[in-house]
Amino acid sequence: MTQGPIVLLTDFGAADPYPGILKGVILSLAPDARIVDLTHGIEPQNILQGAYVLRSSVSYFPDRSIFLCIVDPGVGTSRDIVCVKTGQRFFIGPDNGLLTLAVKNQKAEIRSVRNPKYFISDSPSPTFHGRDIIAPLAARLLQGAAKIFANLGPLKPRLAPLAQAPVTRLANRIRGKILYFDHFGNAITNIQYSDGPKNFWNHGKVFVKAKALGLVRKSYLDGPPRLCALWNSSQALEIALPCGSARRGANLKSGDAVEVKG
Repeated sequence: MTQGPIVLLTDFGAADPYPGILKGVILSLAPDARIVDLTHGIEPQNILQGAYVLRSSVSYFPDRSIFLCIVDPGVGTSRDIVCVKTGQRFFIGPDNGLLTLAVKNQKAEIRSVRNPKYFISDSPSPTFHGRDIIAPLAARLLQGAAKIFANLGPLKPRLAPLAQAPVTRLANRIRGKILYFDHFGNAITNIQYSDGPKNFWNHGKVFVKAKALGLVRKSYLDGPPRLCALWNSSQALEIALPCGSARRGANLKSGDAVEVKG
């Protein structure tokens, strides 16, 4: 049976050797591993962004994929490292909310990662658990997932919750916030298409920081090239500036208020 890929999601960026070191550890232990870089561009320490990006990406990967996820401002502290099994997929990362959305509403088995047999060192670095614990475990799972998973450590009843801004639903309006920005400067909000009925979105007008943007567009150039709102490919409400950066052009920032009024 063909093993799926190891999928990497981190906030390590492209300038430092950390993503390459993760791959080196994996390939040293599992030379035939297939490794996919989902992204290393999560904003530093932005657990919320990492959780949303992971959730929107998981369904596009095959069964038996192993998701190696690191956005870990608490590295070296008492926070847990966990391995989660959902069906035929595995998720490894810090238990800080990063994995929570990706496995929500699924039958999940969660284990704390405690068995040093699967670490690369008996004395893991307190600043690089990705190298010493998480990456070697991902490689080991390729070599016998069921047996290794059962021996990682104790079961946990649930993952740590993700601290996230709530969406407020009122009679004729929905309120949310900007969560993060993508590479193009588009603002990704926490408002999902599923947060309201279709007829509401057909006539609801979008406001960001009280600035009126009009109706939700179908595409970036479905109208004049000005600040606008549309549904992105993950069905999240996105604020965009066609052929430009909404972040810079409209001086937006994470946490700014977004509202749709019916």
